Amino acid sequence: MAFSAWYSVHQVRSLTALNYGATSYDYLKSFNQWLKNVLIKNENIFRFSYSLYFLFAMIAILTVWSKQENLIAKIAQKYPNLIFRGDIPLIVLIIIAIGTLLIFIFSRKIYRWDVRIVYGRIFDNLEATIKEMEGLRK
Repeated sequence: MAFSAWYSVHQVRSLTALNYGATSYDYLKSFNQWLKNVLIKNENIFRFSYSLYFLFAMIAILTVWSKQENLIAKIAQKYPNLIFRGDIPLIVLIIIAIGTLLIFIFSRKIYRWDVRIVYGRIFDNLEATIKEMEGLRK
């Protein structure tokens, strides 16, 4: 998480490359392009981050699970054909692996959805403002 936060802060600091002396229209166009570039770069970072966050959460849950000796014994007794790897049923590990793979595959969509929820109205307003300014320039 620290790397993701550091990378995002680094991207925001690159905002200083924009020309503040430009016209409002040129500034908004360059800001919009910068924003799109940052979001694409962050998509690539978060593609791996979301999968890692999921794995870390699952490791935490499995750590707590492995300390529940009574529960593990009851499950092993109720389902004698269940294969265990350590204290964890193999089927759980397979489900976690599939979940991680699915998160990795759909991480770009998840990221876009996540960003859209938080910043969607702002992006829409920015696009509308640029289109309105383009209409006024003609």
